[in-house]
Amino acid sequence: MVVGHVGYPPYFLRYLDIAKLLGVGAILVPGYARLKEWAYVGFAVDLLSAMYAAHAVGDPPWHCLFMLIAIGVMAWSYVLHPEMVDGKLVETNRPDSVTP
Repeated sequence: MVVGHVGYPPYFLRYLDIAKLLGVGAILVPGYARLKEWAYVGFAVDLLSAMYAAHAVGDPPWHCLFMLIAIGVMAWSYVLHPEMVDGKLVETNRPDSVTP
């Protein structure tokens, strides 16, 4: 088990699984731009923490290759997200923007 290799308890894996499923749901559901932004931040923190943990236990640098690829795909997804216009987040679910 990977989390055991870096010293994390097994129950931590369940927490990460639930958090990642919620993050994927937040990214895939239309609207809620601010929630999507925080989901991307959560994934970035998760991947960067995993890279640091792998480095801290002495894993070879190529073990971080998958995490670097995932960070690249996530950054690409964030930049090309339809709610991003000219690099700025466009809020689409604000109640004051709804016309009767």
